[in-house]
Amino acid sequence: MLLPLHIALMWFWHAPGPYSQTVASYSIYWVSELTLLGSALLLWHVLLSNTAHAGAVLGSCLAMIAQMGLLGAVITFARVPIYSPHFATTAPWGLTALSDQQLAGLIMWIPAAIPYVIFGLMQVGTRLGPRGPEIVASGAS
Repeated sequence: MLLPLHIALMWFWHAPGPYSQTVASYSIYWVSELTLLGSALLLWHVLLSNTAHAGAVLGSCLAMIAQMGLLGAVITFARVPIYSPHFATTAPWGLTALSDQQLAGLIMWIPAAIPYVIFGLMQVGTRLGPRGPEIVASGAS
């Protein structure tokens, strides 16, 4: 249940309306930050637990990679800027609102997925790789 909740919160807070509200209100901003952080911490707590089933862990990593990639791609390939609060804030950085949005989408798409890729690969390596003492014990018989 944590994975769908975290994904729903990611998409909700990155929708243009709620995003605009986070920029306009400190209290809404902190609600968004705390719900995203809280759901992420709860999800990682489950993923890192020793009792987590390998298939669920790998499936969760793949789901997060896919949804981050999809959300990042939507933001990156939008033909027009979708976040109105940035229409007038990006020029000092030498960016248009659209180029700023594209950069943000790329960051969400690629670097933000890296922890899930690394953790997923580590899980595969741990679960499928040789287990040291077991190999020695099986070779001794």
